[in-house]
Amino acid sequence: TSRDMTFAVNSETDFATIENEIRKTLANLPENIRAELDAKDVFSPEKSQKNFTFHLEIWDLEKTIDANFVAKLIDKIARNLAREIGAKVI
Repeated sequence: TSRDMTFAVNSETDFATIENEIRKTLANLPENIRAELDAKDVFSPEKSQKNFTFHLEIWDLEKTIDANFVAKLIDKIARNLAREIGAKVI
């Protein structure tokens, strides 16, 4: 299963900061779950904001991955980014 995620942050936030926060969440996945994270796009709609888009590929080694699990994971990533760096999902 794959998902694209776009986060709006202030213009001073760099790619590595967001990527590191996402990877912290992915590091806590169950042993049978695998994930690949790739940068997809950076866009500055205004001087004070940047939008970063990431592509997440996620799969379960033992069974078909549950869509509910993926939705909860994306939500957890978004909440962590909001708390740590003030990112907003767009």
